[in-house]
Amino acid sequence: QVVRNLVANAIRHSPHGGCVEVRVQRGEKQVRLEVVDEGDGIPDGEFEHIFESFRQSSATSSGAGGTGLGLAICKSIVDLHHGHIRAANRDDRAGAVFVVDLPDLPAA
Repeated sequence: QVVRNLVANAIRHSPHGGCVEVRVQRGEKQVRLEVVDEGDGIPDGEFEHIFESFRQSSATSSGAGGTGLGLAICKSIVDLHHGHIRAANRDDRAGAVFVVDLPDLPAA
């Protein structure tokens, strides 16, 4: 559900013909998921609020749509798995990156 919500969000905010990247890295103690888009990015001061229910970035006024629940659901799921989710704007060009870190638990 987290991957689905983050990818859908990235597609919705990327321009037509834009690229969405999904990256997964496994470290010694964690697994990192990154979803990167080429949209307008997230305005300063809104990074923490976008994970609240029914809150959307002011950049969503572009008509990208959504209910404001997808990122809140992602945060709830990640928190339940003792992980962390955060968002940032890309340094290299327009767009945002969402990073999810989850503990890498041994198989039962």
